[in-house]
Order: sequence, then C-alpha cells, then structure tokens
Amino acid sequence: LARALDHIPSFAGQLRPLGEDGLEIVCDDSGAQFSVYDLDDTLGEVIGRFTLASADFVDHVDAVAARAGGLPLLTIRITSLSDGGMVVGCSWHHAVGDMASFMLLMKAWSAFVEGTEPPAIELLTDAEAQLADVLPPEEQGRRPGFRLPDEEESAALTKEIASALRANRVVQAYFTDAEVAAMKVDITAAAGRRISTNDALCGHVQSVIRGLDEDVEDRSMAMPVNYRRHLGLAEGTI
Repeated sequence: LARALDHIPSFAGQLRPLGEDGLEIVCDDSGAQFSVYDLDDTLGEVIGRFTLASADFVDHVDAVAARAGGLPLLTIRITSLSDGGMVVGCSWHHAVGDMASFMLLMKAWSAFVEGTEPPAIELLTDAEAQLADVLPPEEQGRRPGFRLPDEEESAALTKEIASALRANRVVQAYFTDAEVAAMKVDITAAAGRRISTNDALCGHVQSVIRGLDEDVEDRSMAMPVNYRRHLGLAEGTI
C-alpha cells in the first residue's frame, strides 16, 4: 500500500485552502489512515450486512472537515475474519479523484503485491487548465448541473436515506457474456441508436425494478461515466 501511495501520491495528501474559494492537495507524505481488526464472524455471516450503515467495515472520511486540512483523504480498514476471509473497507475524498482514479490506486496496490508492473499514471496538477484544453468550446465555463437542497429538502432526504439503509440488503445478479451481448443487441435495436454495454445493463436492471414496482411514469436516470477516453485523456489520468 505504501508503494501504491508513492505511485499515486495525491491519495496520501491533505487538502489546503487556496485563495478565497479554492482548494489544493498537498502531497507532503502525510499518509492515509490504515487500521486492522479481527472479527469472529465468517464471510457468509457478514456478507448480508455490508450495505447497512451500522456494518462498521469502513472508517468514513469526514469530507467537510477535511477541507480545512489536517485530515487524511483516504482511509483503509482491513477486517480479518475467522474463516480466513477478509474485508477491505475504503473511503476517500472525491477531491482526490473519481471512481476510476480509485481503481487505479487499487490496481497499483495489487501490482506491488504481485510484483507486476503498476498502471501508468498521469497526475494532473491543474485540472481546470487541462480540461480547458480538451473540452469542446461549447462546454467551456458551464455551470454544474446540480443544486444544493434547502434545509427542509435536506432533512427529508436525510430521513429517506437513513430508512433506506436500514432496509438495504445485498442482492447479487450475474449475467454471462452471451446474455449481455444479446441484451445489448436487443436494446440497441429498440432504441434505434448505439447503446453501450453499461447503458444496456443499467437500463435492464432499472426496467426490471420499475416493473416490479409497477412504476410506469417517464423517468430519467443519471449516472457517472468515465469520460477520459471521449476527451482523449490517458486512462491513467488522476
């Protein structure tokens, strides 16, 4: 892990205020928070409660407090189970990077464990300047497509999420390569335009859940996408 963090140092840094409205990541080798616990349970006993808020397999990064500096931007908790299984619980501040950035860190960690070559990394020191070079002119200076909820909305959302977490259970679904390929062909034909594998899977799962809920209203679904390839950025861009 130490070698992986040396390979991608932003995950081991800390935030520091930059001017009135900005933040910068200081890569000063301050490190990540790492802890190890032993648990008498087996993997079969714990797998059903991973998604519960009370599961306690992750030391969550305090995103708001971390903006002031002095706190780690990555925490990793290893829980060793009685049957030889292991749970790796990770939390990171999204100022460091998106899910693709985090997966590059995991691939680097795995590579150093296995003694293989880690992924090539391109660490951006000025993300805004880099995006200004690659974004189309019509996308320059756009405002974020979200808004902050007011106090009443925030309270309602917090209550809804808390109750949903208590009712959550892990459901595993497996699709063979042939099933996914056939699904993609059918949905692409029905849509009349190119549909990615990710689009097809997300649309299928969403449609099945809505069918079970007898939800027939028009809906829009927003999901994060790794946009590096579309902008000509290297896959290893952090």
